[in-house]
Amino acid sequence: MARPRVLLIAPPYSYRIAAYLKAAKQLNISLIIASEGKYSLSSDIASGIHIDFAEPEKAFEVLVEAIKTDPVNAIFSPDDSTAELASRLAFHFSYSCNSAQSSRLSRRKDLARLALKHTEALIPKFEIIDLTFSEKHYQCLLDFPVVIKPLAMSGSRGVMRANNESEFQQCCIRLKAILDSSFIADSYEASHALVESYIDGKEYAVDALLERGKLRLITTFSKPDPLQGPFFEETYYISPSDLSAKQLEKLRQVLESCCKTYGLIQGPIHAELRLNSQGFWLIEIASRTIGGECASLIEMQTNQSLESMVLANLLGWKFDSNLNQTAVGVLMIPIPRAGRLRRVEGIDQAKKIPGIETLEISINTAYELIPLPEGNSYLGFIFARGDSPEVVEKSLREAHFCLNFVINPHISVL
Repeated sequence: MARPRVLLIAPPYSYRIAAYLKAAKQLNISLIIASEGKYSLSSDIASGIHIDFAEPEKAFEVLVEAIKTDPVNAIFSPDDSTAELASRLAFHFSYSCNSAQSSRLSRRKDLARLALKHTEALIPKFEIIDLTFSEKHYQCLLDFPVVIKPLAMSGSRGVMRANNESEFQQCCIRLKAILDSSFIADSYEASHALVESYIDGKEYAVDALLERGKLRLITTFSKPDPLQGPFFEETYYISPSDLSAKQLEKLRQVLESCCKTYGLIQGPIHAELRLNSQGFWLIEIASRTIGGECASLIEMQTNQSLESMVLANLLGWKFDSNLNQTAVGVLMIPIPRAGRLRRVEGIDQAKKIPGIETLEISINTAYELIPLPEGNSYLGFIFARGDSPEVVEKSLREAHFCLNFVINPHISVL
């Protein structure tokens, strides 16, 4: 029997490529990489299909001809930026897939809100503002507090809370500076922002898989830290969450309904929601998995990688996603302040805390630290395992308390 062939479309800097190559090898799948980087140091990218993402129409034509010559069994993208191209290509070859429009909705926060505006989904009141206006004309039409955010950035970058008109104007000025320094190709995304009413409540993250429109929950994470602003930095993810079976089923129904409105029918989703007395409020849905190192939490609970589940789902294979009884968690170590990292003290002590599995500092010394809302990275990750979510959270907090970050302040030279 011939090995299944899967085409993965991703930017060359994607940290997800290596994880999918590993999963494909374990499942005996031939994974073909379509990306930029003819001379990439990665042999899998260098030997794959070379396209230019700056010319999407030409890239589409190159991929169509390549698949006609060497057919594949499935097509997908693990990244927001290339999901629309992958959906369009999969649709062209009549695979079960998300439409290009649905992939765009899951990347663009403003379009997603507009799609759900007249449905029963609980979403904040919102408006879209043009940041090219003079700062004197930045006026909020919603009741305060509000949250202002970019249309298409991830990782809480650029997301800020404003409690009054003065704070709102300052947030607009700050977000415009972030967008101006980010070299965003789409002129509308580079000049507009989404403003939403602030929704109070406990926040949860969800990873799930769609199969012909039916949503299958993989795991749900509690976020024990209150995310109330002024910025919304992700820190602790704990699984299993503190939601009851009844609440989980309601959450699943809410997400499945929103995905249907978007037009999402196949593949992974990562969602963020808030729960209060009115129910589950949708923050956002992305048509991809959880980012970065955090995906390893799912492998700790299921003994298989999230990427292997995605590939199996893509090919219509059966797979087991039942969680074991172990509680797991991660702390995405926040950047405490701006400056240059000199050293991190207390690592050995932190690793000795009961329950700590791994501790990784991913930023090198002398690296310039930029906290939210301008920044888009973490100092590192601490992973823990335990008998209960409470035990895991306690271990992570104790380990973080052991760490001391020695940071040299910036010195301006005139």
